[in-house]
Amino acid sequence: ACRRMPFMGWVKAKRCEALACVEVNAEYGNIGVRNSKVPGESVWFDSEEWDVFVEGVKAGDFDHVDPGRPL
Repeated sequence: ACRRMPFMGWVKAKRCEALACVEVNAEYGNIGVRNSKVPGESVWFDSEEWDVFVEGVKAGDFDHVDPGRPL
């Protein structure tokens, strides 16, 4: 389950070495996701949506996605 965190600001993955990074933020029980190159735009998920997404990532549901090819 999603941990309920107070506002923490935007955080990049520790592995991010370039400017093209995904950032996340937890605020008031919602999780925001944005591209570090376009900080003015973000997508927000409630905790249930976020939990389902993270479970899907861990289960490999998105492993077939290739950024070089359309879905």
